Amino acid sequence: MRRFAIPVALAVALLGVPGVALADQHGYDTVVCHTDTAYIYTYEDTGSASRDSLPRGAHFQVYHDDGGWRFGVRNYNGISGYVLASQLCRA
Repeated sequence: MRRFAIPVALAVALLGVPGVALADQHGYDTVVCHTDTAYIYTYEDTGSASRDSLPRGAHFQVYHDDGGWRFGVRNYNGISGYVLASQLCRA
């Protein structure tokens, strides 16, 4: 019996679930501009745990758009999670 290994990135792409952002993924830079403080949440829900906060002007690298949420990484410390799209502007 032969086993086939599916790379994690391919499995994530096939499942349509945003995974951990990888250095070779292409994203785009956004800036917190519509609020004094934006929060990075664990899930697409303001009731989920907040992982970090972003002050106005902070940069956030987006890897996945999902309606009113953006999945990405805070540029300077690598914390990933979801931010409300309404709080961000394209850089």
